[in-house]
Amino acid sequence: MKRKDFLTLSTLTPLAVGFLAQPGKAAQRGQLANALGRDELVRPTKTKGSAADIKELKESKSDRFDLSSLSSSDRQGAIQISEATVALLTKVLLSRKDPGAYPLSKEARSLEQLADSLVEPLAPKTLARFESALKTPARLKKGLGSLSGLDLKTELTQSTLRLPASVLKRGSLGPEKPSGEPLPAACDTAVQGYNRLDLTLRRLHCIEETSPKGGTDDMVLGGLLIGASGNVAKMKGVVCGEFEGGELSNYGELPLGFYNLNSTPGYPKTFYAIFMLVESDSDDAEVARNLTSALKTVATLVVGAFAGASTGVLVGAIIDAIGKFIGMFFDEDYFPAYGVRLTLNSPNQFGGSDSPALRTEDIRGHGGTYRIGYRWHLASA
Repeated sequence: MKRKDFLTLSTLTPLAVGFLAQPGKAAQRGQLANALGRDELVRPTKTKGSAADIKELKESKSDRFDLSSLSSSDRQGAIQISEATVALLTKVLLSRKDPGAYPLSKEARSLEQLADSLVEPLAPKTLARFESALKTPARLKKGLGSLSGLDLKTELTQSTLRLPASVLKRGSLGPEKPSGEPLPAACDTAVQGYNRLDLTLRRLHCIEETSPKGGTDDMVLGGLLIGASGNVAKMKGVVCGEFEGGELSNYGELPLGFYNLNSTPGYPKTFYAIFMLVESDSDDAEVARNLTSALKTVATLVVGAFAGASTGVLVGAIIDAIGKFIGMFFDEDYFPAYGVRLTLNSPNQFGGSDSPALRTEDIRGHGGTYRIGYRWHLASA
């Protein structure tokens, strides 16, 4: 990998180095998060974890969120939205390749135009990669699920996508109001000076590598942050390094992103994060950027088009759509998207600034198994 493709520890300020050495200081965490920038790629120093680190991770609590967290009716609604999202994105990609055969609606506020506006900013290499994958009918059928028989040459509407009208967002469909933009801040409800919630990466444990008979796993982590108001942001892409079975890497408290505590008034309020691990077979930096761009595109379309549904249903739809969409277009060994949830019932939920150490359950894919250790932090901007 070329040195210019990522942000190394040596390029950080002395403040950043001090932060990594003293992970307990909330002020340093916040300044480093601002210094790095939310959309930058990070390649942290990989520090081999100890037996105590492995024990702590194993004993940490887990708060997973996925389709099984929803009621049966909400779960079905999330799957419907997920399949509609994948169909819309697939139609737009096909139209870019052959606009005559797959014409898009001319209506500026249509679902197809919204999807097209979100695909537009993707890098040419990413688009070329998607277009190449469209040549595989089996991938398309798998990604579209129950909509695999849909005629993508006709306009995709609420009716053809078999969606209830209640899930469509009213009055703001269309590219002129991208849903991924942060919403205006509400009144300040925080106490003790907290107005921001940070998410940090602490550990990555390779319980079993994907190819135990030879080589190592070169792991990349991407993901999404979904705030209490439903706004969506990308996590920083992290090039985690190479792993062998049984190896754990300790990252201290590496900032992945943050949420605005004041985006909605009052309590309780719920925040979501979606982790996505990839075992990279090519340039790590490019994989990380492609991954985070694809994740943001999927999530923004879900929230922008179907905001009539509850936040839980939307997050479930995003997790499901990510699995379908990434599976259609990425050749690397991607692992299933893994969602976590935090509900704050008061601004003093943790009895201090930091949550307990938390972890994912086992994330399995392609013969490998990983666990992610993370933590929530209350902070001041």
